[in-house]
Amino acid sequence: MNNMLLRTLSGAVYVLIIVAATLAGPIYFAALIALLTVLGILELEKMLSTRAYVPVAARVWDCIVPVLTIIASAGMALAPMFRGQGYTLFDIGIAMLLVAMLYLPVRMMIAVMSRSAEPARAMLYSALSMTYVFVPLLMLLLSYGFAGPRATLALFIFIWLNDTGAYLSGRAFGRNKLCERLSPKKTWEGFWGGFALTVAAGLVAAHIIGGGTGTAYILWTLYAAAVSVAGTYGDLFESLLKRTLGLKDSGNMIPGHGGILDRIDSLLAVSPLALLMTLLTFLTSLL
Repeated sequence: MNNMLLRTLSGAVYVLIIVAATLAGPIYFAALIALLTVLGILELEKMLSTRAYVPVAARVWDCIVPVLTIIASAGMALAPMFRGQGYTLFDIGIAMLLVAMLYLPVRMMIAVMSRSAEPARAMLYSALSMTYVFVPLLMLLLSYGFAGPRATLALFIFIWLNDTGAYLSGRAFGRNKLCERLSPKKTWEGFWGGFALTVAAGLVAAHIIGGGTGTAYILWTLYAAAVSVAGTYGDLFESLLKRTLGLKDSGNMIPGHGGILDRIDSLLAVSPLALLMTLLTFLTSLL
């Protein structure tokens, strides 16, 4: 099969799964987040294992904890949606505290009992997988609980439009390299093309989701601009990881696209902004 056709088909399936899970409701979206977390952590652990041995027990624990925490956090963070009640910062604080309570003590115990050559390094790598993959996706889940499916889907659309605009603008006008040492194909022309398209989408979202108020236009425009910038840096950071580890792709899970981290690298960097946006929207509604 032609590589471009394969890439298009696999990309379409990926987008369809994201859209369907986001619009289907909290349970399906929580399941999607749990799946992305497990796949992302396993992939990152495999990438890092090229430089240091990570014990099997540690890998299992690093996957079990995120799933259990996501289930608990989903029930806690999404329950107010079913009760018709509001959210507080206490919900987020408890979710993050739960991560630390479950993960750190047991992971430290595994490191102490490990017979691997570099247990401390393995623990640090595992901590990176939790920080880089799990925490941002947990923030996205909490943001979904606050903002609902439409705003969350808008976030995905911003990321996709930013990538599309950057690709098309880069191919048509790209001359000046953005960060050649990490990503030789990225250009400033591509960045600004993606930025402009994402901001335009933010204006549309302000009208459809934000109600077309002046405050909504300001918040959504700034949000879209921040998503474009953060998404680009998320992509570059993953390129930094791959170059450091001597890898071309994070994996081969998605035909024509590479691994799961190659698809969600921008999302991981943008998810904290989604949670911040929901909080700002909530606070402005009180004024």
